[in-house]
Amino acid sequence: MNCPAIRKAFSLKAKPSRFFWIVLLLIQFLLLLLWELGGAMIFAHTLHGNPDPMDRVFYGRVADGMRIGLILTIAVSGCIAIVSVGLRRVFALYRERNIIIVIVTISVLLQIILMLWLNPPPFSDSMYYVDHARRLAQTGSYSGPDGELTAFWPVGYPALLAFLHSIFGDMLLMGRIVNILSSVLIILITRSLFANELDREGRLFLVAVLAFHPMILFGASPLMTEQVFLVCILGVMLLLIRNFGRWWNGMLMGLLLAGASFLRPAGFLFAVALVFVPIAHRRFRTSAMLTVIVIMAALTPWTIRNARTFHHFVPIATNGGFNFLMGNHRDASGGLNFDFHYPDEENNEAEASRIAYTQAWEDICSEPFDALLRLPMKLAYSYRRGDAAIIWSVKPVHTKAPNWLIAFFLFSGNLFWYVSVGVSIFALILGRGGLQSGFLRTILLSVAAAVFLIVFVYVGGERYVFPLLPIHAFLFVRFFERSS
Repeated sequence: MNCPAIRKAFSLKAKPSRFFWIVLLLIQFLLLLLWELGGAMIFAHTLHGNPDPMDRVFYGRVADGMRIGLILTIAVSGCIAIVSVGLRRVFALYRERNIIIVIVTISVLLQIILMLWLNPPPFSDSMYYVDHARRLAQTGSYSGPDGELTAFWPVGYPALLAFLHSIFGDMLLMGRIVNILSSVLIILITRSLFANELDREGRLFLVAVLAFHPMILFGASPLMTEQVFLVCILGVMLLLIRNFGRWWNGMLMGLLLAGASFLRPAGFLFAVALVFVPIAHRRFRTSAMLTVIVIMAALTPWTIRNARTFHHFVPIATNGGFNFLMGNHRDASGGLNFDFHYPDEENNEAEASRIAYTQAWEDICSEPFDALLRLPMKLAYSYRRGDAAIIWSVKPVHTKAPNWLIAFFLFSGNLFWYVSVGVSIFALILGRGGLQSGFLRTILLSVAAAVFLIVFVYVGGERYVFPLLPIHAFLFVRFFERSS
């Protein structure tokens, strides 16, 4: 599998690397042909059965513009293939730092343009984050629409939005600016993490892949936890790699992991996994213990508040039972669904969550074989699509864009996702994912294990594998890099 011919064929510095672009263009031409030969009719038939009227309108427009969207994607791919050859020669003439500044600046400008042009209202989960943030800013209490104290939606992101509102007066705009700053940090920290694992060309390629990834370009407008959460996790990974032995690094790592846990309760699992890394390697144990102390100190007041409110032990949020039932009830598909009864008639959120956990566990025990078969389906649903950020940005304001442009956004975004993930998996199969640093390897494996454990235990969804974006990007680049 690692023969020199294959290495040469897929090297960035060799002419046969164009084979990748040829295959990619052929695949797109094939998809265009399939769309014309019957794909459009199948799509229309499927859409007709969709019970959501908003979906029927939105995806109906996608279907109307798909032909032009496909052709435009083919044209853009061809242009990138041609331009990339010349860009490598141009990049060789300038300092790496200057090129990175140019790439990141272009990415930020594109994010700002899309944010200002689309400017969607809060949509999907972001509606709840914003509503809770406004009540928190107005009343100083984290409560639901009925005024009762709540912990169903994790408090971290609404608290961040409320803080931005109190300082700047506009939580929507400032929240989106935070998303853009987070995207820049994601790019730069990822580059720093893998700096010693890639050559100069590979590092620049990695920066470009992330800077122009659809999840990054369209990630500014949706007020979601994804970018900020990933910054916390990447920050911890960087601290572990760079001089974690200093006491203040242990404290900062604790604050980042506590912040990640408040943003998403699953962040606590990341905390356990990442704190375990230095202990397992017998390094920086004192700093690791300080990290644990900081995390516990940060979570304790909120845990006490929840215990007094719900008379149950609730470290962060009360929505665990809801997510567990969603992914494990007897009719669950493995992906996001709402075809189940959640006992929200209970006056106690924590008790409702406990009942949901019990109900889901009973369903698992009654049909263990079906539950086992759902595990690969959960993983499949997590990677099924890569257009969540595009949907959240475009769908609420789809009338602002022509049909063909919406289709182009969705098709090219998903194509980018499938190619980057597929090639990264192929890199592992070919054994091109090796790392010089065994410590970094353990960190990456810990993060991946935390992500997959969350998916297998709860439910499959694109948002849950977002923390793996930097790893997929690295493996994608590593597949092509000559020195790997």
